[in-house]
Amino acid sequence: MELGNNIGCPNITITSGILENGQDRKSAWNILEDSIPRILDFLKPSMQLLLEQEPEMLVASTEDLLLLIEHTNQRLKINLDIGHLQVNQENISQSILLLKNELINIHWEDIKGTIHQHLLPGQGDIEFTPFFSTLKNMAYSGYLTADLYPFSHMAKDAATITKKFLSKFDF
Repeated sequence: MELGNNIGCPNITITSGILENGQDRKSAWNILEDSIPRILDFLKPSMQLLLEQEPEMLVASTEDLLLLIEHTNQRLKINLDIGHLQVNQENISQSILLLKNELINIHWEDIKGTIHQHLLPGQGDIEFTPFFSTLKNMAYSGYLTADLYPFSHMAKDAATITKKFLSKFDF
């Protein structure tokens, strides 16, 4: 966060972390809620703090994101990962619509079944037509990031495949 402040980064994305050492959900949630305002106080006013939901973490679902937003400062925004929604068997379009006022960035990748393994678009089970239609219908103007970190060893090919896949949706 200090580096982000120093270089003028507009957004910082964090996750909630996991429950450790037998910690109960309620006490972990209270720590997270208490931490968000302190993090926001550390950031320059022009910066936004984004939270990404992750399977197996404290904040794992759309419901968790909505609850956290309700209980924290309005500067907390969302970096939504649709692959994580797929892993949790959530309706991607419905989640986007529920969170639309808080979305700054959307990570997209494909997922097969409910296994948290990022795949290239078209290699999994995500239905992308409703996803892109939802974004178009709501005139989404935030960031849209292909979340393909597992493919760094073949970055150029992964980018080419993803760009070709994206072109089918005129987005």
